Amino acid sequence: MSSNNNTFAKMMAGVKKFRDDRNWAQYHTPKNLAMDLVREASEAVEVCLWQTDEELLVDEERKADIAKELADVLHCLLLFSDVLGVDLEQSFWDKLEELDQRYPPEKFIDELTYSYKKQKKLEREKQEMSDS
Repeated sequence: MSSNNNTFAKMMAGVKKFRDDRNWAQYHTPKNLAMDLVREASEAVEVCLWQTDEELLVDEERKADIAKELADVLHCLLLFSDVLGVDLEQSFWDKLEELDQRYPPEKFIDELTYSYKKQKKLEREKQEMSDS
């Protein structure tokens, strides 16, 4: 992992130590970790079920439960990236750059994704008409 971020490296080392101290690496296959990642994320969603955004924002107990579930998601995500040999930190920055290119701020400030898709569809249709 090419990381200048000491915190990220400590998190990765921590989850690997936790795993190795229990001899669980044998169970941490890509498929199992992918399924576990979805399961952990669904537990975070479950805490939000049937609540309004306003209720979630003021319910400190629920926010604490969500924080625990998000930590589980991160734990699993770190192990999943490790078993695949993915530099998660670099992948994050690469993806952020890709998104920045795809959605430049000057075109997307206060714009909805639907509006963008509609605009692109109209541009394609216009191009197809001019090509024919």
